[in-house]
Amino acid sequence: MKVKHYSTGLSLLHWLVAIMFAASYVISDGMPKYFDQHLENIDVSGQWVANFHVYAGLAFIAVVIIRLIVRLISQKPEPIESSDSLLNKVATGTHHLLYLLMFLVPVAGVIGWYEKITIFGDIHVFLMNLMLALVGLHVGAAIYHQVILKDGILSRISLFNSEK
Repeated sequence: MKVKHYSTGLSLLHWLVAIMFAASYVISDGMPKYFDQHLENIDVSGQWVANFHVYAGLAFIAVVIIRLIVRLISQKPEPIESSDSLLNKVATGTHHLLYLLMFLVPVAGVIGWYEKITIFGDIHVFLMNLMLALVGLHVGAAIYHQVILKDGILSRISLFNSEK
């Protein structure tokens, strides 16, 4: 049986990851300073931003792993394909790279923080910026599909779809 929408669980996990990603990004102001202090063994445990960012990263890893498992065992709708094979490849590649980055970004941050390895902090920032660009592409493509192509793509991941 072909399904038209993602499962409620997968939709919920999609939006939870989006909210966690946004919150962790927005609440990261000052992290380079806190990371440098942490590397110098200065206690930053009283810094709300540092605590939130580190623990949100740990929670993000757990939620992403759950999301990957649910995605693997859930039925999924067929991809909405363009007549342009290059765009289809870009869409597939972007999704795969987003999944990879959803895992690698927080893992690099965790290694940098807990192992006190500067290069992993730099990798974390680089990968985060790459992920931010891909999220922007993902959101832009979703809006394009919804507004220009009018193919109802957003209803496939909506939590409020009455057809589920």
